[in-house]
Amino acid sequence: MSSVLTVEQREQAGSDSYNRFEYQVHWIVCHIIGKLQEDAESIVFFLFFNDMAEFYTNNQHYEFFQIYSKEVF
Repeated sequence: MSSVLTVEQREQAGSDSYNRFEYQVHWIVCHIIGKLQEDAESIVFFLFFNDMAEFYTNNQHYEFFQIYSKEVF
């Protein structure tokens, strides 16, 4: 039982994935707040096709975002 507390886990994929998704959510929330401050009208879809897609109602076009954390690379 004591080795469970002292031996480092080999598998880190779960925590790495969570950290990347958490960063993406924070980035998207900041992006949305910025759009609200600009009073820009758009519809945001997260984790749909890319990490985030945004549809601009004024000129009827989409932008797709791939969001990477600096810590991953």
